Amino acid sequence: MEIKKKRRKSPSGISTNNLIFSAYNSKNSEIFPDILSLYVNEGAIIADVTYGKGAFWKNIDRSKYNLKKSDLKDGIDCRSLPYQNNSIDCVVIDP
Repeated sequence: MEIKKKRRKSPSGISTNNLIFSAYNSKNSEIFPDILSLYVNEGAIIADVTYGKGAFWKNIDRSKYNLKKSDLKDGIDCRSLPYQNNSIDCVVIDP
């Protein structure tokens, strides 16, 4: 028995979502406040697992968040974090 492939529907030019495509180019410390305001509530517990010198946090009011700084230089590997399951609201990583 031969199975016929379904033909793909041709797009009709009408958007099926409400995506807004944009790009922004700047330094991490300038972009990061905008990212936090979009995705992370004030008071959130944030683990920055590649904290380093804290470049992302230079323009952030740290009193608004509970920041857990960690990095390899502190002996903490991001592949084996010392945090309990479900204890972190947001993880920041700079690959």
